[in-house]
Amino acid sequence: MLQGVERRRRRSDSIELALHHWLCKAAKRADLFAIVLADANGGLVGGSLRGAEAKKLAAIAPLIARREREGALPGMSVEETQKVPVVVEKIPVGDVPHFLCAVGGAGANDDALLDASVGVHRILSA
Repeated sequence: MLQGVERRRRRSDSIELALHHWLCKAAKRADLFAIVLADANGGLVGGSLRGAEAKKLAAIAPLIARREREGALPGMSVEETQKVPVVVEKIPVGDVPHFLCAVGGAGANDDALLDASVGVHRILSA
């Protein structure tokens, strides 16, 4: 490998922008509609989406994680809940729990979120 050759095309010193670039790339690789990173309270930390859609998805990520653990979202049957094409993985960022949430496409699986989490940890630990 050549020393000093930058292989990434888009990079930023801004954590928010770096997360956006990384999660856009991870979503594209996995053929997903979107990936967002939410804090434990459902606050948006970063994502491939921006604006209201991203905030809404982040807000429900902890609920979806609970659905995956308990089998249903509050007020919905298990059958209704399973129609939602979303996968959420709880990941620690430092000592604080966060949620990576993947939406849409056949790539919405644990492997896609594991791939995304590698870059999230790298960006947030910088």
